[in-house]
Parts: sequence; structure tokens; C-alpha cells
Amino acid sequence: MDKIRLSGHIWTVASRLLGSIARGLPEGDPWKTSYHEDGKEIAIVGNLLGSAEAKNLIVLLHGLGGQAASPYCRNAMSKLEGDELAILSLAMRGADRSGQDFYHCGLTADLHALMRDPFTKQFENIFILGFSVGGHVALKFATEEGAEVVKGVAAICCPLDLGACSDWMDGTGRNFYRRHVLRGLKEIYILVAESGNDVPTPVEEIQKLDSFRMWDELTVVPRYGFDSVDHYYESESVSSKLADLRVPSLLIAAEHDPMVPAWTIRPHLDEAADCLEVRWVEKGGHLGFPRKLDLGLADEENLGLSLQILSWYYAQC
Repeated sequence: MDKIRLSGHIWTVASRLLGSIARGLPEGDPWKTSYHEDGKEIAIVGNLLGSAEAKNLIVLLHGLGGQAASPYCRNAMSKLEGDELAILSLAMRGADRSGQDFYHCGLTADLHALMRDPFTKQFENIFILGFSVGGHVALKFATEEGAEVVKGVAAICCPLDLGACSDWMDGTGRNFYRRHVLRGLKEIYILVAESGNDVPTPVEEIQKLDSFRMWDELTVVPRYGFDSVDHYYESESVSSKLADLRVPSLLIAAEHDPMVPAWTIRPHLDEAADCLEVRWVEKGGHLGFPRKLDLGLADEENLGLSLQILSWYYAQC
């Protein structure tokens, strides 16, 4: 492995080490609302930091297998916290480990419901910041009717083509990353089963699987009514929908991301709507970047990933 590719792994692993210091970072207070879907009450939960009377709201979306209090979410909260800003780190369906359900990589229904909730109506400006698969959900939301309620969407290190990224992660050399993510997904699924809710595949089979394709085949496809794994990937991937973006969107990608390779992203950018801005980072990995990252989005007093994105958000108002 050459030194350039190795640096991507180092930055990625370094981002995981945030977990060892996350206890000192803000987490916010528990927040909850709900809505009804197909006769069922669906809970929307997260952690809220800042005053509900703030002028602006940023909604954070965690990555696959993560949760609202994942270290990268808490780090963003610590950097973004301010007098005129409220931050809601949202748990995707079931990610709070409540056992109510589990989500898939294109599930935007809960985000749409949040935007209809009275809570969000009080803010003058709403922005979305998604990490990894959370970024995919954010961008997909931005292509759908109703997205215009937000002023801007930013996605960090997110896959665009779910099938290509799934196949890549299932390949040799990605065992550490794959099993780390699958561990979180399995935890959510097992809690759904233990809560007495119906699950499509026995827990014993889920515990044995070691690939994203098998995970999707045994859980997502039957739960959400897709015809097959390929049907799920093709219908939900935002890669074919980028021309439909309805709001200003920012994609930040690392040239040497070991989990979402650049070659899975670049082919889909040519057809994107003009409202998509892309920033490629040479020095960084998956959700791991230099502390004084300069994306050319703010002045020298606002270096770093979160503050650069915040400056971009405010430029959209």
C-alpha cells in the first residue's frame, strides 16, 4: 500500500479515536416527537443542543450503524454551538436502540416528518449536515418534494452509489471497517427482535452474516418490500437523482477515503444540478480531516470542517 493511500486509513482510524475523548464533548438533551405512518406511531428522537428559540437549526444525521451521540456528531456539536444556533442530532429509525424498527440507506420519511413538525416551524433557517450514509439520506431528501423548507444540505464522505460501495466494502481488505459498521446494525436489529417486534430473519442468522449485501438481503429487502438487493440499491441510490436536487447542496469527499472510494463518486457528478458544490480533500480519510481544514468556504479565522460548513450555510441565506 502506497503512502498516499495509507494516509487515508490513518485519518479514518484517527477519527474513530474521537470515541476516547467524546465524553468531554456536548451531547445535548434528549428530544422526541412522533408521527403516524400506515397506522403506526413512528418515534423521531435525537439530542438537542442550544435554545429552541434560536434563529437557525442544524439537523445532524449520523452514519450507518451509528447513533445521535456518535463521536463525530458530538464533535460537530462542540464546534457549531452558538447563541443563534440550535443543533438537533437525529437518530435514524431505531438507531436510538429503542427496538422500534431499523432503517435503510435511503429512508427519508422520518426527515420529512421532522420538517412538518411544529418544532422546526419556529426556526427561520434550517440546514442538514449528514455524515457518511447520513449524507446520502440528506442528499436524497434534497431531491424530493418538500426539501425546499431547508436552506442548505451538506454531506460528508457519503456514498452516492449504494451498490458500488456495498460491493467495495464486502471485498478483501475492508474487514475491519465492515465489521465495525455491521456490529452497530446487528445491535439495532437484535434489540428490535428482543422488543417483540417482527423481524424478517431469525437473529441467529443475522449474527453470522459478514457482508453488507447479505445484511441488505436478509433485513432491508424483506422489511421494506424491495424486489431484491439490486432493486434496493438502484431505486434508493442518490447517484441517479443528483440532477433533481432542489436546494443548495455541498458534498465534501476525501480523495483517499478507504470506505467510500473516489471512483464511486466522480462518475455521477457530471449530471448533478448546478446547485451542488463539491470539495475534494487530499489530506483526510473517512470522516477524518485536519483540524484546520481549509475548503475555501470561509476566512482564516474559521478553519476546520464544521466552521467551514457553517460559513457555507449562512452564505445560502
